[in-house]
Amino acid sequence: MALLSEVRPIVVAAPAAARRTRWLSIAISLLVAVWLGYAFGRGQSLADVSRLYTDVGRLQYTVDTGELVAHFARTGGTLKPLLQAHDGTSLMDYSDWDYQSIVVVDGQRFEFIRLNPSDSVDYARNRIVEGLSSGDWVLSREVVLDGNRATVDFTFLANKPVHDLRVVVAHTEWYYLEVRPSANGFVATVPHATRDEIESGLSKSPAYEVTLTASPAGPALPDLARIGLTNPYGIQSVATQYQLQDPPVGDYVPVAREVITYRAL
Repeated sequence: MALLSEVRPIVVAAPAAARRTRWLSIAISLLVAVWLGYAFGRGQSLADVSRLYTDVGRLQYTVDTGELVAHFARTGGTLKPLLQAHDGTSLMDYSDWDYQSIVVVDGQRFEFIRLNPSDSVDYARNRIVEGLSSGDWVLSREVVLDGNRATVDFTFLANKPVHDLRVVVAHTEWYYLEVRPSANGFVATVPHATRDEIESGLSKSPAYEVTLTASPAGPALPDLARIGLTNPYGIQSVATQYQLQDPPVGDYVPVAREVITYRAL
């Protein structure tokens, strides 16, 4: 009798309960499969979102085509953006710190670095957009990378009548070894070297040739490209300038397009 008292009864699930359990397992399996399929299908977008959150934490956007890299700093006056070759060689920096980077509206001078910035990034299209606002107008700079080419579009939005607009854009580098201005831009050479290597004389050979081709929306100025800061080690700044007359109020109008390409020497 003692042995019989230790025997546990075996509970057999009713047929209806077993069917419910089986269908529930199938439904869960289907949901997991759908979620995994969505996740794999959206892998690139999820990676982009992850990278965006990382960049927001660092206050910097980085767009990379494999041939050209753009680093855009959301604060400060450098890296607006910095363009680099695939091997990390610095090609050109759109610097707002440079004294030549200005907007002149009806004779009043505004430095880029003193305007109010806003920005956004679209990793799927390798696109960065920044707005510089005075309160009465906004100058926008849109950068798009495609292969080894960067296209930079400048547009202007006036919130009240403006008669004369002049925009000067500085393109800086630790040292351009040579710069050849032209009627529609300039060609420059850059070394694959650090600033210290150049200044110590360890590197004097150009590694890449950088070409900037400008397409002004208004009349082309005779000195569209002009050389700026220079010292015995090389040229540190080249500016391009553009002019518009009577832009319409309330509409974004193009100021200029700059296309930057490079080739190895």
